[in-house]
Amino acid sequence: MKNKGDIFFYDPVGQRITINHKGESASFSFSDIELIKRFKSYPLAEDRMQWFPWDNYNYSMVRLKNGQEFIITSLLVPNMDLPIDSDKIKIMKRFYPIVQ
Repeated sequence: MKNKGDIFFYDPVGQRITINHKGESASFSFSDIELIKRFKSYPLAEDRMQWFPWDNYNYSMVRLKNGQEFIITSLLVPNMDLPIDSDKIKIMKRFYPIVQ
């Protein structure tokens, strides 16, 4: 429900992301990203067998250098593996990675 109706657009050539959320549009480049926190279940984060139905679910919190934050759920973008420096990505493991 967090991203119902949202549109996520990734431009690999221009290295830009545009997010349309409830009629509002935000666009930013990869260089604007300060940190991406990827919240995953333990099995998904550790590339192990997934036992529970929610083990496949994950979401990412994208924080920009200007302080703006966006939540991207796995229902919107199943895999947030963007070509971004690994030092800007932090994996957060949870038993059940629910958006808070």
